[in-house]
Amino acid sequence: MLKSSLRWLPLLAVASTIYFLFTFSVTSAPPPTAHGPRQSSPIALSGDDRTLLNVNPEANTVSVFDVSGSSLTKLTEIKVGRDPESVAVQSDGSFAYVANSLDGTVSVVNLKKHKVKDTFKVGAEPSAVVLSPNGTRLYVANSSSNNLMVFDATTTIPSIVSTVDLSPFGTAPRALAITNDGDGDDADETVFAALFFARLRPGKTAFNETEDDQREGHVVAISAATNTPIGATITLQPISNTGFNANGRLSPAPGQVPAVPSTNPQTFTTPTGCFPNQLASIAIHPIRSLAYVVSTGASPNGPQRFNVMAQGMLSVFNSGTGAEVTAAQTDPSVRRTAPLNLNQGINLSTTPAPRLFFTNPVAMTWRPDGSDAWIVVQHADLIVRVTVDANGIPTVGAPLVAGPSQIVRVDLQDTTGIQGKAPRGIVINSTGTQAFTSNFVSRSVTSIDISTPTSPSILTTAQSTALPASGTFAEKAHLGEELFFTGRGPQGRMSQEAWGGCVVCHPKGRTDNVTWHFDAGPRQTIALDGMFSKTDFHDQRILNWSAVRDENQDFELNTRNVFGGRGLIDDDRLFLAIGGASGSTPTDSSLIEQFQQFTGAVGTTNDLSGGTALPVLASARRDFAVATADDDRVFIFGGRTGTGQGLLVTGSDSVLEFNPRTNTLTPRSGSGFTPRHSLGAAAVKTSAGLRIYVAGGYGSTSANASPVATVEEFNPSANTWRTVASLPTAVAQFGITVAGGINTAEPLQLLHIVSGNTGSEAAPSVANPNPVQRFQPDATGPGTWSGFNVAGLTLRRNHGVATGIRVVSSRIFVIGGQDATGTVITSIEEYQAQAVTLVATPHTPLPAPRARFGIGGTLSSNQIYVVGGIDGAGADQSTVLEYTIGTNGPVPGPPGIPSGAWATRGNLSTAKRALQLTTPPGVTNFLPVQSSGRDARQDAIVAYIAANVRSARPPVSADDPLAQAGKQLFQQVGLVVPNFSCQTCHGGPKLTRSTVDYTPPPSPEVGFGFGNERVIGAELRQTSTQGPNPGQFPGVLINVGTFTLGGLRTNEIRSNLADIGAAAAPLGANGFNIPSLFSVFETAPYFYSGLAQTLEEVLNGSQDGNGGVRHHFVTDPQQRAALIRYLNSIDAVATPAEGLSNLISQIQGLVSAGVLNQGQGNSLIVKLEAAQASIASGNSNAACNQVGAFINEVDALIKSGRLTSAQGLQLIGEAETILGGLGC
Repeated sequence: MLKSSLRWLPLLAVASTIYFLFTFSVTSAPPPTAHGPRQSSPIALSGDDRTLLNVNPEANTVSVFDVSGSSLTKLTEIKVGRDPESVAVQSDGSFAYVANSLDGTVSVVNLKKHKVKDTFKVGAEPSAVVLSPNGTRLYVANSSSNNLMVFDATTTIPSIVSTVDLSPFGTAPRALAITNDGDGDDADETVFAALFFARLRPGKTAFNETEDDQREGHVVAISAATNTPIGATITLQPISNTGFNANGRLSPAPGQVPAVPSTNPQTFTTPTGCFPNQLASIAIHPIRSLAYVVSTGASPNGPQRFNVMAQGMLSVFNSGTGAEVTAAQTDPSVRRTAPLNLNQGINLSTTPAPRLFFTNPVAMTWRPDGSDAWIVVQHADLIVRVTVDANGIPTVGAPLVAGPSQIVRVDLQDTTGIQGKAPRGIVINSTGTQAFTSNFVSRSVTSIDISTPTSPSILTTAQSTALPASGTFAEKAHLGEELFFTGRGPQGRMSQEAWGGCVVCHPKGRTDNVTWHFDAGPRQTIALDGMFSKTDFHDQRILNWSAVRDENQDFELNTRNVFGGRGLIDDDRLFLAIGGASGSTPTDSSLIEQFQQFTGAVGTTNDLSGGTALPVLASARRDFAVATADDDRVFIFGGRTGTGQGLLVTGSDSVLEFNPRTNTLTPRSGSGFTPRHSLGAAAVKTSAGLRIYVAGGYGSTSANASPVATVEEFNPSANTWRTVASLPTAVAQFGITVAGGINTAEPLQLLHIVSGNTGSEAAPSVANPNPVQRFQPDATGPGTWSGFNVAGLTLRRNHGVATGIRVVSSRIFVIGGQDATGTVITSIEEYQAQAVTLVATPHTPLPAPRARFGIGGTLSSNQIYVVGGIDGAGADQSTVLEYTIGTNGPVPGPPGIPSGAWATRGNLSTAKRALQLTTPPGVTNFLPVQSSGRDARQDAIVAYIAANVRSARPPVSADDPLAQAGKQLFQQVGLVVPNFSCQTCHGGPKLTRSTVDYTPPPSPEVGFGFGNERVIGAELRQTSTQGPNPGQFPGVLINVGTFTLGGLRTNEIRSNLADIGAAAAPLGANGFNIPSLFSVFETAPYFYSGLAQTLEEVLNGSQDGNGGVRHHFVTDPQQRAALIRYLNSIDAVATPAEGLSNLISQIQGLVSAGVLNQGQGNSLIVKLEAAQASIASGNSNAACNQVGAFINEVDALIKSGRLTSAQGLQLIGEAETILGGLGC
């Protein structure tokens, strides 16, 4: 290789010049050596290819395998430090070095004796280790300390040689590689350290955050001779055109005018770029002087869509000159560029199947002869073959036009044995015939035959360490971890074709440090390590910068809307078409059919009960009413059955409850219910709980009968009926829906009855003095009706109404039916639910006349469904029609009020009329429905975040004198704001006072018997303990002076939630939700929009004062320095003594709650107090034994059923952390 003393040539902008430098270095490269370059990895082979080592981060072990034969034979599992991430093996197989990121240590493992020989301290968060070619030097990259430590590996215990500060070049070194020129001198090599997070490009500022080209990747070259950086940093530039188009571009957009306006309906014609971020691996070519870096490219500019948000990137640089190699597309057959978007062209490929994208590459290594390389794609569970041309320009074989591809990949899920999930590392043997992957989530190692490069195959997969025991909380958290890391998930639910997933933006569960253009505006990714208190999983931060979510399960909407996945929650997408009639006789139906909104499938099986057959109604019926509760239960009321005018449904069949989760149909009390047909029903959340109101209709099947004004209330919990206030105008064949209960502007759920037949069936009439009758329920009184004569509203009957949302305002849509002449019509009209005024803008009519149909809607996607019915000739219909409120039809509406678009989604098994369609509970941010408990898999993700996502260890010791002075300032009342300290907002176990202090979902407004919360617009502004007034300090949202729409800001813009074709001002004027300060030293840039690039900018006042109180402005530079020092010392890991105190408090709490009796509590506390005493006397061995005895006793309490798995494993987890801190 080129010697490190060679003067580095400057990076040139002219591609042809770079090409010259590059091709020159190729021709002068030395011959390959036996072992080639080395790189950091969680998996490693000995030089003789016989011994394989794999780290097990969640078991705190390293596994040793014999791979001398064709199988993977596990020899042993060796306990090392906590959270081992990287391993390096001496070529002779004598010793291995394991970086323990949580402990900040490296374990020296004797591979002959299979035990740890020594452990020595390094920096904070050691994330990568690599040995020099001859094994004389050990290099350790410390992510939090932001440095590279060099050790002499020839000594008994590796001794420190040098520490290289990498902070001038970037943040978080997490990947290393070292050249190998084949001689016995390790001092003439070059070490490369990839800095995980991208940095602002020259000429860019914080005002450019959210732009696709704002940042660049950095790699630092270090001379092995001098242990100093060589020249300037190696820069890896953005890709200007990813090959994927967006519907417009928001930034740069001063004055809320998009850079490129979006269209509605959407047209994807605006090119997107991406910049390299999350630099995860460096692979030096074994022959050419080239190095390849994989990264997860960020495309943060809005509006967001699954395929324009993130890209997999492969960048190339000349390892001799440091110049990035760039090359445009010239290959006539495959996508081949430098840098390469690994995803580009996969969208065109028809092979291999299924189509899977490569967005999250985390490792790469070359075959020793340099003929190809293999990239590990973590979220897709793949390894992918890379080849290069004569100039070293890479390709994965993606096509240029639609058709078969030359992609060669190994799907680690495609095996009958153990599936490989979330692969993180790869190693290839010296003969280039076999590869091994380290699979993080499945805790396994996969052996792959790559001897035939174009036809690799899985040989076997072996368990590296044990999975959690079945039925435990740990197993639940592990399922959540799998879902968090995968872009696939069950049935491809986590993203479309494995494009993305939680881990893409939250590496290690923390943050990618990118400012994205989301629905609320420019938003920095929030690290998840401070979402939950680690000592009380019920203590959760309110979510998002604008406090627009209260449950992690609400991020189901991100899975669907950002990454294009199906999602995990199903119930909001399952509509039930019930009953109805066909033919002139007619023939009534008892059938219940399920329409799946995502797939468009219609069938008679129930997705919520594992695909079992749906039951049928005991009595076939038509012209009945249904109401759907928030917990998915469906209530069926009345109707008629039989030929001609039929008979009323009475007796035990008159009131039914169907529970789709248990697939059971149960008669409910009919005592107090008046049988009738052509009536309406709706479920309403009242201050006393769920109530169902059944209104109007005909009390007789006589064609001459007049409608009734009767309204009756059903209490499902008590199974009782009572009569409430009557309708102002008796009516039948009307539309009915519920709107409101979403925010302070509409705090109550109100029932709307719209138009209908005020005459008999024989002599129908739509004349009505109150075409909109709105009811305010009262669970203890009669309730109140209000009548409205809405100007411009077409009077009709046998129609449908449904509720939709325009941003945060409920709207009622009145669809189809028959007008005063009896003509079946197509028209759609809309009125504001609160003001009850017509929205007189164009609305796309039904594709054809329709009446007597079933209608339902979902707030999840703001769509309405019309099912069955009759056409203008009276013929029965079977089609399922979908109306998308937010999309323009052929005649567009004005900005913010699209006209809506219709699509045909499916067909019922039989054409029929007079049926009903359920309206399932939506998945929304705050209101009105709780999302937890709806799908066990979503709940498992919450368990993973709460239990397993940890904070980064700090680079500064808590004992540092300046850090201690900074801590005192942090606690000092009045340092910045009178009567308050920093910890007023950033205190408590999560280092944020933001807390979900209510049972979700919260109340939309204080009072009304619901709760003490207040939701204004989309933002939670107040809870019972957080601010009685908007903006009160410390309220839920705090205006800290960072938000402004003026000045030089070019990213303060968002898409209009009601209309993708229109832009709107972002949320933020009312302040922001308090973030946690855990891991704050690695999460730059700061504030909601990345406004402050450093902690100094946070505190020096340069980025605040734009309208709010300057909460962060510390005038004294010495005080700022002390505060920054303290912020760099914040450690989420308690000392053993602190951990023991926390455990004692928790045991006392369990005793107070009656979970444990006094004797059980005392027995546990005695052991913990003994451990405290042992620590105080310096006897850590005794403390280890005492904590171990505590763990055994907790385990026994779990087995006896006294403690739940979740309760016990939380205690055990904290106790094991204490053991790790003690070095047990």
